[in-house]
Amino acid sequence: PAVRGFPADFRRAAEEHAKQLAAVSFGPEMLQTIGYVYQHHAEVQLGGVGQAALAGLQHRGHVWRTRLEVVGSAYRAFKQYRATQMAPDAMLEPMLEAMWSVNRIDIERTVRHACKKVLADAAVPPEDRRARAEALRVLGVVFQAAAGDAAAPVDRRRQMEDALRSAAMRDKGSPR
Repeated sequence: PAVRGFPADFRRAAEEHAKQLAAVSFGPEMLQTIGYVYQHHAEVQLGGVGQAALAGLQHRGHVWRTRLEVVGSAYRAFKQYRATQMAPDAMLEPMLEAMWSVNRIDIERTVRHACKKVLADAAVPPEDRRARAEALRVLGVVFQAAAGDAAAPVDRRRQMEDALRSAAMRDKGSPR
């Protein structure tokens, strides 16, 4: 019900939120992943039976591509390991890519499960479920656009250093 009628500022708020997410480590990648799942499930919900069947086939292809990316990332990391004999600097990029690939599968699974719950809630009237699907579609499009806008060359070493520094700062501030 909160999304019924889409307040005029819904899209702007989503864009601002996406912009903030795009600025964090692996932000563009997460936005692309989450945005894809949001948009996919919204279009299945809004499109009817024929659209759902086509989307299901497209999604299966997406899942297989993602799994192949995991295998490819792991293979590249292994190849780099063998070539450099564990030189830490040379291993950072392929290891981060391999870890991201595995995390991407988990993120997609979690978001897919949440979308199914939100869109199939029998306690909610059909028109509200439709409004939810429309909101998810808007979020999906906005998130993917923000991911594309932020898709500049990424310095993985800097990302890792920033993440470690941030974790260390949080750890310093937490009571033991």
